[in-house]
This record gives sequence, structure tokens and C-alpha cells, in this order.
Amino acid sequence: MRKTTSFKFLLPIVLLGIFSSCGENAKEVAAFKEVEKALLESTKTLDKAAVQIVREFRQKLEDHSLKELAAAHLPALLSINAAKANASKQVDSLAELLSNDNRAMIAAQASRVYGLYLDTVFKTRPDLNDIPSIALSAKPEHKNYHSLPLVKLLLAKIKYHISHVNAEVVRYLDSRVAIGCGLSFDKTSVLVGQSSQVLMPGQELRITAGVGAFSQAAAATVSVNNQRIEMKENAIAETAFRVPAEPGNYTTPVDITYVNREGETKKERFTIEYKVVKGN
Repeated sequence: MRKTTSFKFLLPIVLLGIFSSCGENAKEVAAFKEVEKALLESTKTLDKAAVQIVREFRQKLEDHSLKELAAAHLPALLSINAAKANASKQVDSLAELLSNDNRAMIAAQASRVYGLYLDTVFKTRPDLNDIPSIALSAKPEHKNYHSLPLVKLLLAKIKYHISHVNAEVVRYLDSRVAIGCGLSFDKTSVLVGQSSQVLMPGQELRITAGVGAFSQAAAATVSVNNQRIEMKENAIAETAFRVPAEPGNYTTPVDITYVNREGETKKERFTIEYKVVKGN
């Protein structure tokens, strides 16, 4: 790990947890806002990625060799995209209504919106329950937080998960159409994620990594900080370490090597960036 003087947001990102506290001081509220901002930025990037994949998917409808297969998956893609747009809009509306007086009710309603969205996804395509990266990403616990900053975080987290599931779904449906070099790309995973961007000295940072769409034949490998991490059965590599005791901005490199849809070996490097803040 090396220390850096800048703190930039890296995407895509998975924030696996959010802070919880009975009472927040100014530093904690500032940290909540930092994580909320990161979640919202991550959501935007996931949405952009999904739009691009849908655009490429539509192009396959014009490809003589792929159009029949693409047409078979198109209704599900359009239905789930519409459900995503509707759910995100509902969460935005709840965010506009949020106040100290109704925060518990807003938290409960937002969690309900997310649950209904997932119901639509899995009713539209029951086979999505069998895709580890989609099924796992659809199971975060959303509680009724009784603190306004935490409810704001909850809404941002729910919007992120809605976009995350949608992006995973469109990747999966696209992979059902795009097959090359004898590889069946039947698993989708988040590229690189981290449990938090703002931590206290000595806290644990968890990193999750995988390739966007691949089969076991794609032979993906992941290294974090130049140490190879074993891939799990769900096609995701996970590792965790304690961050430095000294406050500051830090980075950790993540390298992913895999065989792409054209049968070419590719290596991608990502930089996990996080900030260690001084505790009370």
C-alpha cells in the first residue's frame, strides 16, 4: 500500500456496509456524507454501464447470426429495465419527502420498494436466482434506521443496490447472446468493490473482485496488493486487511487477468482508494 495526496472516487464499487451509531458527532456526520456521495457516484456509473450494454444488446438485433437469440431475451431486458427505472424514481421521491419526523416511515417504504423491485426481477426471469452474483447482490439487509443521516445513507444504498442488480441482469442477458471462441459466459460478477471508502485506524477493509462476464473456462485470476487471491465458486475473489493506524489517503492495487469473449488473455488493473480518519 502506498500513501497518496489525493482522494478520488473509483468505480465500479460495492459498499458492503454502512456506519451505525446511536448518536452522531460532526465527524461521523461528515463521514456519512462522504459514503453517501460515494454510493450516489457509484450508482451513476452502474447506470451508465447498463445503458451501454443495452445499446450493444440492441445492435445484436440487427446481426443476422444473433438477432433471433437477442429477440428471445429482449422482453425480459426491457421489463427489468422498466422496473429499475420505476423503483429508482420511487426512492428519489421518498428522499425528497424525508425529514426528522418521518425518517422511520421513509426507511421502511424504501426497503419495501426494493423488495418489490426484486420480486419483479425474479418473477420476470426465475433463472436469475441461479446466478450467484445477482442472487447475492439482491440480499442486503435494509433496516429502519432512526437517525436522519443513516436514513439518507440507507436511501443511497438502496438506489445503489437497485442499479447494481439491474447492471448484473443486463450483463447476464447480454452474455446469453454473446458467445465466442467456445466459451459460454454464464456468470457475472462485480469487477472491483470495497467495503468502505472511509475507515477508522486499524479497521478492516474488505475487497471483492471478479470479471464482468465469464465461465470457468475463462480462467480468471485476481491479485490484491500483488498477492493472488483464490476465486470462490461464485466466481468472486474476496480478501480483507486492516488499514494503517495513521490517518490519510491510501491506495491498494487490484489486478485481474482473464480470457475475454474473443478468447484473448487480458489483464486489468484497478486502484482501490480509501481514507483513514482519526477516531474520537
